[in-house]
Amino acid sequence: MTVLKCKVCGGQIVVDAQHSVAVCEYCGVKQSLPMFSDNSAQLLYDRGNHYLQNNEYDKAENIFNQLLAINHDKSELYWNLILCKYGVTYVCDPATGKYIPTCNRTHYQSVFNDENYQKALKLAVPEKAALYKSDAKTIDNIQKGILTVSKKEKPFDIFISYKETDANGNRTKDSLVAQSLYEKLTEAGYKVFFSRITLEDKIGTEYEPYIYAALYSSKVMLAIGSCKENFEAVWVKNEWSRFLNLRQNDASKTLIPLYFYMSQYELPKEFSILQPQDMDTEQFDKELLRGIKKLIPLPVMLAAKRKKVKKVITAVVATLCAVAVATVAMLTPKFIQHQKYGEQYKAAEQLYYDGNYPEATWAFDEIIDYKDSAEMKEKAELSWRKSLATVYGVDYECGYYINENGTVSVEKGAIGNADSGMDISKNGEIISIKCNDYYSSHYGSITALHENGHVTNKQIDTQIVNNSEWYDIVKVSDSLQNMGIVGLRADGKMVTLPYQQTVITADGKTETRQAESDILKELSTWSDIVDFKHNFHGGNGENLGLMVGLKTDGTLCAIQLSNNGFLGFAYDMDTVAKILENFYNVKSFAIYSPDFYISSDMSLEITVVALTKDNKLLTYSDGEFTEADGKDICEVVSTDIVLKSNGDLIDLSSEKVLVRDIVYSEDCSGGYYAVTRNGNIVIVEKIWDQNSEKYQYDIKQTENKITVHDEWLERLD
Repeated sequence: MTVLKCKVCGGQIVVDAQHSVAVCEYCGVKQSLPMFSDNSAQLLYDRGNHYLQNNEYDKAENIFNQLLAINHDKSELYWNLILCKYGVTYVCDPATGKYIPTCNRTHYQSVFNDENYQKALKLAVPEKAALYKSDAKTIDNIQKGILTVSKKEKPFDIFISYKETDANGNRTKDSLVAQSLYEKLTEAGYKVFFSRITLEDKIGTEYEPYIYAALYSSKVMLAIGSCKENFEAVWVKNEWSRFLNLRQNDASKTLIPLYFYMSQYELPKEFSILQPQDMDTEQFDKELLRGIKKLIPLPVMLAAKRKKVKKVITAVVATLCAVAVATVAMLTPKFIQHQKYGEQYKAAEQLYYDGNYPEATWAFDEIIDYKDSAEMKEKAELSWRKSLATVYGVDYECGYYINENGTVSVEKGAIGNADSGMDISKNGEIISIKCNDYYSSHYGSITALHENGHVTNKQIDTQIVNNSEWYDIVKVSDSLQNMGIVGLRADGKMVTLPYQQTVITADGKTETRQAESDILKELSTWSDIVDFKHNFHGGNGENLGLMVGLKTDGTLCAIQLSNNGFLGFAYDMDTVAKILENFYNVKSFAIYSPDFYISSDMSLEITVVALTKDNKLLTYSDGEFTEADGKDICEVVSTDIVLKSNGDLIDLSSEKVLVRDIVYSEDCSGGYYAVTRNGNIVIVEKIWDQNSEKYQYDIKQTENKITVHDEWLERLD
């Protein structure tokens, strides 16, 4: 006689060598039990059953596979692999007191078609085979029931996996952190599976259909934990291991481990090929949301809302068809128009989620009275403004930056007085600032662009307020000496504010005179502009430069910023126009003309570098046009510097990494500033080295911190 352990309740079952099918006297479950001649194999089998009883299916499966390697004729081992695959456990029915099987794992494949089930039948004696068939039928019926319920569930975007309670039954820190994240993601428009809330009205034995439906439909799983033990807790591991299995057949699924209060190196080994994120880092929430927006550009909640609107429209149209022909004739155009607006809204929304903020702004403006288009237009316009933001500026005294409160501060250790206490109560936080360069004394205070699109500058506030053209601005220029300032408005038009000078006339009267500029008038004719940059040299009343605009179709246009020349020289604008014709499908660009280089035909040469929407790097330099692969570049900072999608700031000529972990950078008065992921400003000075006769870079880390915009992060991988 041999004493074996019941695989359901763990009680002892006494069987003789002639039989390996028995009924446990404690739980009443009929089961097949293998007989091992090797005692160590029997102990290993008991351990596998222990894991099975405690829902640790992966550990149990590993042990049964070990036993199969040396006991490949044991039908029970193949059958136990079935129990692991479908997560079969036995629960006591309170009505009858009998133990009945339930499934904690779901598969579309029927158990009858499973290879291990067929091997178990082939190796089993008739009595065992009959038991396997009976239990397989029960499993199949449970699976069908689960799939029936799960198919009725609406799809999810995100599944949050975490440990709810600790050993004492208290709520874990993981649960609190997970709920906070759940609320933020839900507010952002995503449909999120969070068991504490999603399953709060379900009975424990009924969880599986809803868990399976969420695992199957979710595109992203966030596995949250504060220690390795919590990540490897039975049900937590059950969820993320199943998600990884589903991912093998669906590459669109992404598992992101999120950890806090622990080291990345303590994470389960299964996460080694993934990209975990530390929740204790600054800007974590924004960076995570940016990444999720890339993975799920259109949340299920929004898609469902659209579907509902479409159903309503369809139902109304169907009803109208049953009404008198004359009534239908009068009403149908309205519903056709409504349906048309629905499609336009859908297209505009997709433009926004794709990060095409200018065209999204214009698309929502076309249907401004439809649904929440006015609100979405403002949202797209603000994102456009933030994507073009310049948060650091230099005048002839020092540097200024926009701090985390949305106001302007002076660099630490510097002395400056240019509007560092600028008021934000009326127009909202400051998004961009522009300071005069070292050579200009006009409009000497900081020009600030606020989040509502209003521009302030203490010296010219009255001009701006009284100018009916200056509203909904998304980008503003530096002061252009003897001309004024230029802004890009959200309708794609360029607006100008000519320079005004107060003079004393011959008769002693004070008079304000406005500069007349054909250049500014010509700029006002530009349209469909999504960005602009200018390259400007000036001093002693003379100035020269190019203003280059990026149009929505990806082409470039230019105008010379001088009508009196610089040292007697000027740009050949016909040549400039021909050069720019080589640039197409542009999404980011830079242009430069060194003021010390004069070509043989007495005109200034230009250099242009551009990144196209299909990731090609186009360059015009020294009279040659070249095209290269720019797939790992996300932004052209200048004709010398680019930002890679991994956050590296690169010198183009040497391909040297200047500084890492950068989300944004801008050319600024002979050098560059860069912003790290955590909001620190880094100054990159470009210095001519006499010995090497090459430019060198001096990197200065600062303590100055700004807010990092989501729109910057979205450019990165």
